[in-house]
Amino acid sequence: MLLDIKTRLEMEIAEYRRLLDGEAVSTTSCSSSSTTTRKVVTIVEEVVDGKVVSSSSSSQSMSATK
Repeated sequence: MLLDIKTRLEMEIAEYRRLLDGEAVSTTSCSSSSTTTRKVVTIVEEVVDGKVVSSSSSSQSMSATK
């Protein structure tokens, strides 16, 4: 019984490692295409005498299908 629990925990840990590394493979379904989304955030700050007097930010999202 303990060996079975240990084996299942090791499998779950391995799956979490794959997810963290970006190698997620679904065990329930197989998909031949994937979509990658990249978000670029640009922050512009105006500094006068070491103090931020104005700040603005913009973001842009780009998606690509593999």
